[in-house]
Amino acid sequence: MHSHLSECWIATSQILEKVATNMSNNLSAVIDTGSAITCFDSISAPSITLRDYAARIRHYSNCSDSCCILAFIYIDRILQKNPTMILKRNNVHRLFLAAVVVAVKYGHDEYYDNRVYSRIGGISLAELNFLELALISLLKYELYVDPQLFFDYAKELEIKHKECEEKEENKERNSEKNKEENKKESKEEMVDVCQSSGKVIEGVASLRTVGSSNEMA
Repeated sequence: MHSHLSECWIATSQILEKVATNMSNNLSAVIDTGSAITCFDSISAPSITLRDYAARIRHYSNCSDSCCILAFIYIDRILQKNPTMILKRNNVHRLFLAAVVVAVKYGHDEYYDNRVYSRIGGISLAELNFLELALISLLKYELYVDPQLFFDYAKELEIKHKECEEKEENKERNSEKNKEENKKESKEEMVDVCQSSGKVIEGVASLRTVGSSNEMA
C-alpha cells in the first residue's frame, strides 16, 4: 500500500513514529515529565508500523493530503497545549486515527460515517467516538488553522520527506558499497588462501623430492 502514499503522508507517519519510538525508548524522560496515561494509550504497542497504518487509512478512506497535514497540525498542537501528553508507541496510532477523523470532518463537506473509520482503524465504534471527543477536548476546541501556518507545515513535511529519501538512498548506496567491498575482500582472501595452499603444496612436493633423493642415495 506504500505506493498510494503521497509525500505528506509518508513524512507525517515517519516523523510521528520516530518521536514516539524515541520517547518510548527513553522511559526516564517520560517519567520525569510526569506523563499522564490517556484514553489513547493501549496496553501494548500495535505490531503494525505507523506508516503501514497510515497507508491503510489513506487507501480505504480516500482522505486528502490536506487532511493528513491538518491531522499532523492537530497532534502537534495537542502536544504543545498538554505538556504531560507524550507521544509513545502505544498511543500514536490511536492519536493519528482520531486526528484524521477530526481533520476530515473539519476540512471536508463529505466524509464517511464513524463506523467506516472504526473498521479501517481496527477499533470499536464506541472507542473511536470517545477518542474523537477526547482529541477535540485536548485541542480545547481550537480546530481552525491559519492558511499560512498550514502552508508552513506542508512545506516542512515536504522538506522532511526529501531528507528521509536522501537518507534511504545513502543507506542503499552504502549497503551496495559494503557488499562490493565484502566481495573484494572475499576475493583477496581466496587469492591469499590459494597462494598459501600453493606454497604448502610446493613445500610438500619439495619434501617428497628430497625424500626420494635420500632413498636413492
